[in-house]
Amino acid sequence: MLRRHRFGVPALLVAGLYLAAVVVAVVVARATGDLGALWRLTVFAGADEVTAVTWPNVISLVLAGTVWAWALWQGLR
Repeated sequence: MLRRHRFGVPALLVAGLYLAAVVVAVVVARATGDLGALWRLTVFAGADEVTAVTWPNVISLVLAGTVWAWALWQGLR
């Protein structure tokens, strides 16, 4: 499937690196209690100070990051 598209492998690498950055941002958010990095990576805007680091917030941002990674892979290949 990756050989069918001209830039399939580089697109997969970029999407994988983006997903890895999202995972690192999740770990940082859970460890520090600051949702800012994960919010900027997935929503591309600054987070409010009152946004709490809860599992529903983190899961929704991870789902948004997954959609962005899929869009990167689709667009770059």
